[in-house]
Amino acid sequence: MRLATFTPSSYLTMRRIIRSLIPACIFLSFCSCGQHPAPNNSVAATAPANLPEYKVEPPDSGNYYKRFSGTLGTEPIVLNLVRYGNHWSGYYYLQSSGINIRLDNWEDTLHNDSEFTLQEIGQTPILLGHGEDVSWDLKLTGGTATGVWHGMDGRDVRNIQLSEDYPKGSVNLYAYWQEDSAALWPGRKNTPFAHVTYGYLLPSNSNYAFLNNELKEQLFPQHIHSTEAMSEWVATEMKSYFEEYKKENESINLPGKDKLEAVAFSYSDDHAVYVLYNDDDWLVTESFYSSYTGGAHNYYASSFANIDLAQKRRWKLGDIITDTAALRPMLDDAAIRYFGLTPGQPLDQQLLVDDIPATSNVYIGPLGLTFVYVPYEIAPFAAGQVSLYIPYQKLYNLLSPAFRERMNLGARSGTAYRTLQPALENQHHA
Repeated sequence: MRLATFTPSSYLTMRRIIRSLIPACIFLSFCSCGQHPAPNNSVAATAPANLPEYKVEPPDSGNYYKRFSGTLGTEPIVLNLVRYGNHWSGYYYLQSSGINIRLDNWEDTLHNDSEFTLQEIGQTPILLGHGEDVSWDLKLTGGTATGVWHGMDGRDVRNIQLSEDYPKGSVNLYAYWQEDSAALWPGRKNTPFAHVTYGYLLPSNSNYAFLNNELKEQLFPQHIHSTEAMSEWVATEMKSYFEEYKKENESINLPGKDKLEAVAFSYSDDHAVYVLYNDDDWLVTESFYSSYTGGAHNYYASSFANIDLAQKRRWKLGDIITDTAALRPMLDDAAIRYFGLTPGQPLDQQLLVDDIPATSNVYIGPLGLTFVYVPYEIAPFAAGQVSLYIPYQKLYNLLSPAFRERMNLGARSGTAYRTLQPALENQHHA
């Protein structure tokens, strides 16, 4: 199942079926649904011959994408930061490792429009030795971002010095944000609501018709040949979602005073696009999707696009790896490190699988590939999305000649291995 192609209405339909099943069936269905199809080993997606003319949509006031480079302490880093509404988030990587770390903020960590606190999210900061509860206090001034990095114990403090930077081979993007809500019973006290948000990125230059096409396809493949503005597509999808929400719940009759039941029937549907890599004529993006339609928790998933601006194509797993079956031992080793297991310990003692299958949900970085597994695909929901990183040096014999050439790996692969592998192995044995 291609998670990136979900639409609000189709997702509601799927959830309506799932909610009618007993809890055990829900678990089994998610285990099945989370798995991606066998990788397609066909030629990479390429730009259509005749793309619609691209006219730059006016930028949203207050929303933006910024690419920064500079230092965290003494380490050179690259930060890809996005602001959608009052929410800042993004990814950064140390140039010595190339591994992306997610950054996020919460409403109570927003000081003003230019000062906020970001938290390092997930297991990756722990694997890289940063620990848990690592935070950034960041201030944006013009084209600079300065602040302080706070380590886990509060004693490890490092200065952050960054400048907005778009080197040759990178691309500037505009950020857009749309949100809306609809009451199930307008005018009624304690009515449930449906809330929808979209955060998306588009090129700031009209010469990027191919990129415009690719970014729109991540969210709306069904509209890809339309000449309508993205904002109109979003408005259409929101309208459809609200109509489906009301239709699905029209027979519900809650006491007007019961706030708890009203909350249980309040839905949310959130979409956002983020940047992981913007360099060397690559734009690698994440399309994040989260939905709550009742039950114990939401469901969320990410999918990725490896957009090659030089060759005007999108690279998929089958274009990068020549033998996906040979990935399994490497993915098993990466999972052992990620979950802190003992080498030789059966994976299914903690995971939902006894070995890690190759997933087509993969994104490239400057020094390696990251394979991402959505909740319930290989691990329980509490584990979150699992990101397994493998450097190009380990993958070298499995990489297609075309991808080696595109990444110039004949000259760089040894460096990638030497800089990254000792750090990961030392973390595992610590």
